[in-house]
Order: sequence, then C-alpha cells, then structure tokens
Amino acid sequence: MCTKRRIVYGVVTVTYKGQISIPADLRADLGIKEGGSFLSSGGGMTLA
Repeated sequence: MCTKRRIVYGVVTVTYKGQISIPADLRADLGIKEGGSFLSSGGGMTLA
C-alpha cells in the first residue's frame, strides 16, 4: 500500500536550450522566486 501523497501540477516541456518552465502554481506553492535554484534527481526535485 502506498502511503505517500503526490500532487501533480502538470507537464513541463524542455526547450532546445535544455530549459524548462515551472508551472506558476507550483512556483507559488514552493516559494520559488526568480533567480532561485533547486536540485533535480531521479526521485524528484528539491529546493536548494
């Protein structure tokens, strides 16, 4: 039985430059501001 709750915010697209756009509601919920950074791993993303 899975006990983790996951929220899906949507799908992101990677540009030809390798950039992504993080959905506005996700940025607001996580407090991500312009110039902020985060760590991406195989299991998800973590704010740095």
